[in-house]
Parts: sequence; structure tokens; C-alpha cells
Amino acid sequence: MSILKKKKTAKSYALDALVMSVVSVIVYGFMQLIMPPVPYTDNKVVGVAKIDHGVIISATFLEGQCALRSISVYSAKDGKETPVDWTSLDGTKKNDADRAAGKRHMIIKVFTFNTYPNRITIYTNHDCGSEPVRMQFADVALPK
Repeated sequence: MSILKKKKTAKSYALDALVMSVVSVIVYGFMQLIMPPVPYTDNKVVGVAKIDHGVIISATFLEGQCALRSISVYSAKDGKETPVDWTSLDGTKKNDADRAAGKRHMIIKVFTFNTYPNRITIYTNHDCGSEPVRMQFADVALPK
């Protein structure tokens, strides 16, 4: 028994395209529901320099569509984390550091004063639609 194939018409191609479009929209919507929002990707610390009373940290990242609300920096010495003050050296304002989507860089000075920590950890807080997202941006082991 042979299966007869009919020649496709413009109408059947249009119907196929419509079905594929609907399936794509459904799959995309489903992925948005199950995938958590990601404020940034590909974050890499590219430089660490010890200076008087602090540390300069430089990093690159790919900014997503979420809105940055705050950056928190902590120093750790012997396993104890404490919040530390910092300032931006890349031209962005500390309390208004949201960036447009795309490849970006961040350079900050972390004030350590007389105590030189073992680690510096940077956290970010973002609004991603209806969900607040807190992520660890970097965990930097400092040179002795």
C-alpha cells in the first residue's frame, strides 16, 4: 500500500506557518514561566588591586533586562562577613547604577581601611518583572 502525497498549496503552507507560530508563542510563554529571571550573565572579575585602605575590583558582565536596585559589598576575614563601604570608579552613581542591556563593565573601590580581608563578596538586588532577585555577582579571594 502506498501513501499518496498531495502537492502542497499556498494555503497549506500558510496553515503550517500559522501552526508553527502558535506553537512557538506557547513554548516561549511556558519557558518564561519556568525559567527564573536573570539580571546578568557572563560576569567575570578581570582585575583586583590592593591599594591604601582598600581594594579596586574590575569586572565585566552581560546586563539583562532587569532593573538594578542596589549593590551590597561585604568583606570576610577568617570566615566572618561584614558590610563595607564602596564607591564606583566607572562613572556610574552608587545609588543609581542601573545600566542598559548589553556588554558592560564595573570598577569599584572597596574601603577596607586598616583591616585587609581574605575575601570580598559583591551582591546585587534587581527587580525582574514582579520578582525581586538577589544574586552573588562576585566572590573575590584577595591576594595576601
